[in-house]
Amino acid sequence: MPIKSIQLSQQGLEQVSRLKRRTGIKKNNVLCRWALCISLRERGVPVADKFENDPNGRGEIAWETLVGANGTLYLCLMKQRCFEDGIEITPENLKTQFVLHIHRGLGYLLGSGKIQSIEDLVQLGLQESDPDAAAA
Repeated sequence: MPIKSIQLSQQGLEQVSRLKRRTGIKKNNVLCRWALCISLRERGVPVADKFENDPNGRGEIAWETLVGANGTLYLCLMKQRCFEDGIEITPENLKTQFVLHIHRGLGYLLGSGKIQSIEDLVQLGLQESDPDAAAA
């Protein structure tokens, strides 16, 4: 079963909305890709929170929209990450891990307080991850 879509929680949608205002980026999928990549570079498995979905279904993002032309790349990255984290590679686990990593990444992007523009996102993306910070 291929991934058809992912569902952002209500909190995730609010975080994306704040990031859109700060950066001027208008598309949820673009910010979710940034969040995914920021989370993937950190060590440790994201906390398996139970997210409350938006009651109006606004948080659904189609797979093709989320990953664009790079679907195979993102899927391979997630499979590798699941392997490294000792998570069985099943379609359901892959989908769950995508959602968890996106939510964790959104939290990182907002939690830093440093993301106020597209340039800030680029600078964050260029920084090396601190392995000791992720383990703390």
